[in-house]
Amino acid sequence: MEDMRRCGAFRQVDMPYNIVRQNGLNRNQIKYIAVAAMLLDHLASAYMPMGSVAWEVMRFFGRIAGPVMAYMVTEGYINTSNRVKYGLRLLIFAVISWIPYTYFELGLITYSYSVIYTLFLGYLAVWIWDRAPFPDSAKLVFTGLLCYFGTWGDWGCYNVMWVFFLYVFRDDPRAKWISFSLIGLANLIETMYLYHAAGMHVLSA
Repeated sequence: MEDMRRCGAFRQVDMPYNIVRQNGLNRNQIKYIAVAAMLLDHLASAYMPMGSVAWEVMRFFGRIAGPVMAYMVTEGYINTSNRVKYGLRLLIFAVISWIPYTYFELGLITYSYSVIYTLFLGYLAVWIWDRAPFPDSAKLVFTGLLCYFGTWGDWGCYNVMWVFFLYVFRDDPRAKWISFSLIGLANLIETMYLYHAAGMHVLSA
């Protein structure tokens, strides 16, 4: 695997986004699904009465966006020809989206960040695991800290963990999708609990 990566076998130029994968979706199709889900989620937040049936349904399907984008960041890290530029782009868009996001969500500018922020933290977790000259125990500590900082952003620590474990278990499909599902289940349980505590329906988890 490492030899293939060094020789460029996984670079984006060698695996274009419009190539259809066998028995699956290509990256462009996955990206369009994420964009559509995110748009649906934001339209529900902006224009639908909270707790209404339309709000519940739109938010339910809109929640697809987070894990799909986490998957795309992991794929991007693996396939990009320049990981530094890739990370910088995530950081720049995280900064650009900060004020519009926090004002849209809360009506004021505060320390609350968009999904791009948590995706960037996931990217950092992967980069540290892959490149940092530290023992694995220290890398896990850094990952834990990034998960903590992720609580300030959209999707919290879940996006950080999704990106991280999708990369760590990239060569073990069973472990990859089990960890992916368990993280999603933890997010679902937390969302249901919070909605129940607020006296709301839980369909939108």
